[in-house]
Amino acid sequence: MRWLCLIGLLLVGLTFVAPLSSGGGWFWDIGNWLGFAALALMLYLFIDSGRGRGVKRHQSLAWLAVGAAGCHAVYFVVLDATLIEYLKPTMPIYMAIGILALVLLLVTAITSITAVRRRLYANRDEFKSLHWWFSALLLATAGYHVIGSAFYYNNTLQMLLLAILFAGLALWSRSHLSVPTVTHRSPSSAIRWAVGVLVAIGIVFVLPRNL
Repeated sequence: MRWLCLIGLLLVGLTFVAPLSSGGGWFWDIGNWLGFAALALMLYLFIDSGRGRGVKRHQSLAWLAVGAAGCHAVYFVVLDATLIEYLKPTMPIYMAIGILALVLLLVTAITSITAVRRRLYANRDEFKSLHWWFSALLLATAGYHVIGSAFYYNNTLQMLLLAILFAGLALWSRSHLSVPTVTHRSPSSAIRWAVGVLVAIGIVFVLPRNL
């Protein structure tokens, strides 16, 4: 989980590179922390590849990312009815891309289920290649959603550093497709640790903006 912690802290740290803009308070920042949690997990899954003995853990963390992203979306709509405007055809492009990212995340998780994967793909090599491309597209759309909103990353330096982080992890993963994951952590243990890490990162993300 140290890599998840590092990735999460990098994502949060980059939001402090520029002077803090006036935010929406506790409500706004907590909801966006859920989105950052999902993004941190997506990035981490490029490192925690899920090959070898790590398949079940990788799948479990992927579904945790789906849950965090889904909660991020539902949170705002349920607790602030005015935000329903962002779901209309006139929605900003970054919001439409964000919805696409959520759909891609769900599709990527579903097609990674062992039974589904075996029906869709001829062999593991085909799955690994196409799964990487789906994941890279997911990361690109999620990144566009975050940058396009300009809530926390709103200057060139922040955007450049974020793009380097995204591209670096994706390309590293691409060059290690055949390397098995070495792990001794069970899926349930990984989920507990991940939730703990993400809550701690959320505190670092939310508190400085609201105290």
